[in-house]
Amino acid sequence: MFTGATRSFDQWLLLDFPRPPALDFAAHAITFLGSNPFTIGLAILAALVAFRRAGRFALFPPVAVLCGLFSENLLKEIFHRPRPELIPHGMAASGWSYPSGHALMSAVTWFSLAWLLSTLNRSSRIAAFSVATLLTILIGLTRLYFAVHWPTDILGGWIAGLLLWSFLPPACEPNSQPEPAA
Repeated sequence: MFTGATRSFDQWLLLDFPRPPALDFAAHAITFLGSNPFTIGLAILAALVAFRRAGRFALFPPVAVLCGLFSENLLKEIFHRPRPELIPHGMAASGWSYPSGHALMSAVTWFSLAWLLSTLNRSSRIAAFSVATLLTILIGLTRLYFAVHWPTDILGGWIAGLLLWSFLPPACEPNSQPEPAA
């Protein structure tokens, strides 16, 4: 990551981001929604629950999450960006910083689930994607709240996750309807 080009923005936002201790519990709960164990489990559960109605479309969230995990690890190995150490971290974090895995995985997971839900029920499309957007933003902001990522790590995670997600639905024929349940 080109830290010189973004250093002043990253430092300014990381240092000035509000961190009221009263939000610690909520921030921990929200950040968990973007963790790898949770996103993997949720994608598998969604596929199992939706398979009868959605057929092959139910496999989209687990496939997207696997692609997200691969992309996250590949990008972290390419960039080797260290985590910020300007202020103490609000929670344990290890590994490289760029891109934020929570930001990337939340975008991939929650938008994949929104896609699956809207494929099964077109009237839920706006609500599903609104919830996915809100959760993706909140999860990313918790990583800044805990000071475990630079702001550009989170932006990069969101962009990578959304780009990855946007290329996957066409491969699953999003304009086709799932097979009706027998």
